[in-house]
Amino acid sequence: VASLAAFQPLGDFAVYAAAKAYVHHFSLALAAELEEAGVTVTSLCPGPASTEFALVASDGARKDVKHGRDAATVVRRCVADARRGKWTSVPYFSWRATAFLSRFLGKGLVARVSAKAIHRLRKRLVAMDLRERVQMAGLDPRRADLAGAGSVLLDAALRELGADTLVLCDL
Repeated sequence: VASLAAFQPLGDFAVYAAAKAYVHHFSLALAAELEEAGVTVTSLCPGPASTEFALVASDGARKDVKHGRDAATVVRRCVADARRGKWTSVPYFSWRATAFLSRFLGKGLVARVSAKAIHRLRKRLVAMDLRERVQMAGLDPRRADLAGAGSVLLDAALRELGADTLVLCDL
């Protein structure tokens, strides 16, 4: 499973986007190599789906995926594309448009805009106390202290390292 992220560099999500780009291109190469043997390979590239991903990726700051589609419907559409033998499945028009347009917007612009959005969220979280984080839309109250703690630790690490950006991942 790749992702819509495979088509664009995402600032502050660099490892995730790069890993998904690798999975997508690896899948396409396998599809070409195995085609004569009758084996089909489909790179599944879903966009935002309503799963626990937002909660985990945001360290508890967002409970829901913004503009998330129903996960079961996304899976059905991806599987239908795979059964049709498509090499790439991007199951919604808006997601295909995003992938297509990212080619023309410039990779640097896409990376900068995404990094700035994530930096703004991190700064907001650092400035909030626990009560404010609990009231934040979409925040799970059981994880509000973790969201703040993660952001405070990340901010401290950035200052200690003298870095503008720190990418953390769990592969």
